[in-house]
Amino acid sequence: MEEAVAAFARARWPAADGKPANWALRLTPLLVVVVTATSFTFAGVASNLTIDYLAWDSRAYYDALRSPDPYAGAAVGLIGSYLYPPPFLQVLAPAGQLPWPAFMFGWTALLAGAAVAMLRRVPRQYRTMLPLLVLLAGADIWAGNINLLLAYGAVVGLSVPAAWAGLALTKVTPGLGALWLAFRGRWLEFGVALVVMVAGAAASFVAAPQLWGDWLSVVFNEGAGGGYAASVPVPLFIRMPLAVIVLWWAARTNRAWLVPCACLLALPVIWFNGLSLLLGAAALLEARPAEVNARARRSMPGRQHVRNLPPRGRVGRATRIGGEPMRRGYQTLAVVALISLLLRLAPRWKSSTRSRTLPWGTPRT
Repeated sequence: MEEAVAAFARARWPAADGKPANWALRLTPLLVVVVTATSFTFAGVASNLTIDYLAWDSRAYYDALRSPDPYAGAAVGLIGSYLYPPPFLQVLAPAGQLPWPAFMFGWTALLAGAAVAMLRRVPRQYRTMLPLLVLLAGADIWAGNINLLLAYGAVVGLSVPAAWAGLALTKVTPGLGALWLAFRGRWLEFGVALVVMVAGAAASFVAAPQLWGDWLSVVFNEGAGGGYAASVPVPLFIRMPLAVIVLWWAARTNRAWLVPCACLLALPVIWFNGLSLLLGAAALLEARPAEVNARARRSMPGRQHVRNLPPRGRVGRATRIGGEPMRRGYQTLAVVALISLLLRLAPRWKSSTRSRTLPWGTPRT
């Protein structure tokens, strides 16, 4: 078995300059993903931990997939509530046929894979932030939410416009990150993003119009996000304009790493695990999109050293240029300040005082 694995690794990653291929090191990310998914699945299933302590969001997705009425009794802050638009359910429909342990393993592996992909792209000089980023990623994996996938979608969306549909058809408001393309004058790509969003929503509505009616009822009953226990107490109607301003400024000053930060501000409700979107910002700290529109170029005299963004959101290592270390220091301080501000605003974790009934168990108070 070991020889077969070694042969596969040598074929997949051939040696360079006649030196032995370090295939064990290259397999490390896959090993991290498998170990993470196995550990969380064991903690959630084999050790019989209750759902309100682990994987409450992924369990809500799973129950919604198997329920004839996924929006019944749904409310923000209520454990077990499914609150996303119908396309998310329709895409994951085949996974609803799996037993719960298999679904949890696959979902956790998907989240861990997105986290590892972004952590590997953090530039070397910023890797002192890795413990904090791992903590934020662990918080989202623990809850089983999709924030890590949104962060990765924001990274990929800088070069693959259709990726913004994934954000718009799940948590909806973070999809405004596509405005980055418009603010940079990339109108064709912005149009592609809008067409994919509208086409996905339209196809979903044709397939299940009743689900859309139920979802809209939940949305209008809840109103603007903000004021929920353990969330950042800033309403969505305040954060949305701020997110648009951040995107505009990021596009004009050529700071791609601010795009995931804007998506974070635009979340319907910012829970603690929502801060995992900052992994996308860390992965983009050295990304410099190639196309700078005329207005942005006029506003940045003397900054002709704009780096190309590698295809499909891949972030490479930047070459040292005059003045780069100081600018990187400012960027690091900006990220730390944003994290500190959000943690300062968030109230302490506490359980809600209203009585709540879990769809799979006993009442929770």
